Amino acid sequence: MPSLQREVSTCCQEFQAERQEQCLSISAVFCFPPSFAGFAGHFPDMPVLPAIIQLAAIRHLAEVAMERPLVPTGYGRTRFRGIISPDEKTRCTLVLEGANNQWTGRFSIRRMDNELVADGSCTFSPER
Repeated sequence: MPSLQREVSTCCQEFQAERQEQCLSISAVFCFPPSFAGFAGHFPDMPVLPAIIQLAAIRHLAEVAMERPLVPTGYGRTRFRGIISPDEKTRCTLVLEGANNQWTGRFSIRRMDNELVADGSCTFSPER
């Protein structure tokens, strides 16, 4: 696991996954401390969690739920509507459908007051 992905995993709290027929519903709370490497340089006077780190959190959910390394093969209709600051808790949800070699899903990232921060669609394949 690359170091940034490993660091994202340490910020994951309250992980839950539930399988319903062909669908896997995943949810977790993330909290990124001020010392998290993703905040470095983005931005010095007002740290903001970069979008790529938010997508790494979604990937982490998929990998933990599927119990295997995955490669994101696409993101679509992804909208980033707000910022995530250090020590701010967010709830990430992901609903995946698929089979052995391809999973598609919808994700959302919300503040604890339920305000939408980001959402979109994603696809994953097994890491080779």
